[in-house]
Amino acid sequence: MVFTHQCFSQAGIRFRELSCNDALATAAQENKPVFVLCYESTCGHCEKMMQEIFPDSALAAFYNEHFICIRQEATSAEGRKLAGTYSVSSYPTYVITNAQGDALYQFCGEYKAEDFIHHGLQALLTENQLPYLKERAENNLHDSVACYKYILALNRGRLPTQNAAEKYFAANKEHFEIHSGNWKILSAGVSDIRSEPFQFIVEHQDTFALVVGRKKVERKLYVTCAYCLQTSANANDTVRYFANREAALQLQKHAVDSLVFMLDLSVYEKNNQAAKYLERAFDGAALYVWHDAGHLRRIAERFVDACVRWQEGDT
Repeated sequence: MVFTHQCFSQAGIRFRELSCNDALATAAQENKPVFVLCYESTCGHCEKMMQEIFPDSALAAFYNEHFICIRQEATSAEGRKLAGTYSVSSYPTYVITNAQGDALYQFCGEYKAEDFIHHGLQALLTENQLPYLKERAENNLHDSVACYKYILALNRGRLPTQNAAEKYFAANKEHFEIHSGNWKILSAGVSDIRSEPFQFIVEHQDTFALVVGRKKVERKLYVTCAYCLQTSANANDTVRYFANREAALQLQKHAVDSLVFMLDLSVYEKNNQAAKYLERAFDGAALYVWHDAGHLRRIAERFVDACVRWQEGDT
């Protein structure tokens, strides 16, 4: 609390003490968009931005002139509501809305002052705003450039991109050309390993490799699997995890199989499924972690713990 008070009492961006609804009403009165800082009080990136970047005089002058600036802490009631409304998944996230509360522009992370001003300038231009980019992409689903620009804008704010990629793919799948433009859309937009666009990448991975290189294709396959598997494993959503697991194993990629092995152990341990943990560890340790002392030690500790429990139960 002391840190937060000190940060916002500095000269710099003038964050108004307004609720979200009051900020929207003020935006309508002053004919300005709303700039919302979504932050966590324990976030090191947030701290750096507030202590080192937001006090910059040029940056502050620009944002104070062009936006109604407010901030919301992630754990507050309004912060949680904002996270749901604007799909905020990391901090700091910056959301720029119109007076109706529609997201116009969204971006995340640390920036230098001049780059932060640049994002503010871009956000004021209609052609860079999410509603405009979405309309352009969806009104011409054969325009790969429009689709890619929209997906890039979504990615900038860490917003979901799967739907945009699927709409484009569905409209073009009968004659889906394998070229760099379509690769960019699939690479940047597809995040679901059980989706039809991802399966298209898998089925045509050799052809895509001729266009963009084998390394990029292999990385896309691994990163997408990792995202789907880790998201469901971290949430302990075992139904989704094992559905994603099945799709991932069908790739028959050693790096993916190794990831699945480690996440299997994590899921079994988290759910106190000792027998399944030990069976999986026994079958996979030599294949995936034989040269990793840290993982081998953790597995060994679980085996010892299981033996101790069995002996205690036996006596």
